Amino acid sequence: MMRGLNGRVVLIGGGATGIGAAVARRAAAEGATVVVADLFGDRAKRTAAGIVEGGGRAEAVEFDISDAASVRAPVAGVVDRYGRIDGLHANAADISPHT
Repeated sequence: MMRGLNGRVVLIGGGATGIGAAVARRAAAEGATVVVADLFGDRAKRTAAGIVEGGGRAEAVEFDISDAASVRAPVAGVVDRYGRIDGLHANAADISPHT
């Protein structure tokens, strides 16, 4: 197991599936505490649980990238719990129709 991110706190937006989940797993493998943030909270929980089952540190939060308040809440929660965010991977996209 690599430890390049040992002791760091990393928030992965859009981290429940695909590239975001792969980044979350890799960051955890490198020693980070990973916060898997996603619109689909149940999927985020499954991804975080898989990381924990593999020996990593992770938690899940639900957020909607198209809603600023929804983004601020988990960011504030992470800072409250860990005192900081050392890294952010913005994998989420706002796919809502804009008129």
